[in-house]
Amino acid sequence: MEYSPYNLMNFESEFALLPHLIHSKKTIEHIKKLFLEKNSVIADGYGHKVYRCPKCDEFYGRFFIHLDYDGDCFEVKYRCPKCKVVLHPIDCDVVGEQKAINLENYPCPKCGKYSRKRSF
Repeated sequence: MEYSPYNLMNFESEFALLPHLIHSKKTIEHIKKLFLEKNSVIADGYGHKVYRCPKCDEFYGRFFIHLDYDGDCFEVKYRCPKCKVVLHPIDCDVVGEQKAINLENYPCPKCGKYSRKRSF
């Protein structure tokens, strides 16, 4: 219920939710403008996702939101705080009833190897 579309579109409250999920004031203003001027609609599938930097291979948790309006769409683009390149969302596999990320598909940010097994 906290992340309902109504709560996400509420920009006037002192408890506005989106500024706590997306830290770019410029992006929040753009989303607000799309809601007010273009009557944008939040598409299904919004929520927290894992993103990865294609340059340094680091992982980041960010809030994903997709807006549809007037035959166009908008998705928040996040940049790696280190490399400044656009982060890519990671696809999750469904394991049983839960979503999981197969980390063996991605290289380690430190050593570059694809094995995520700990060595002691």
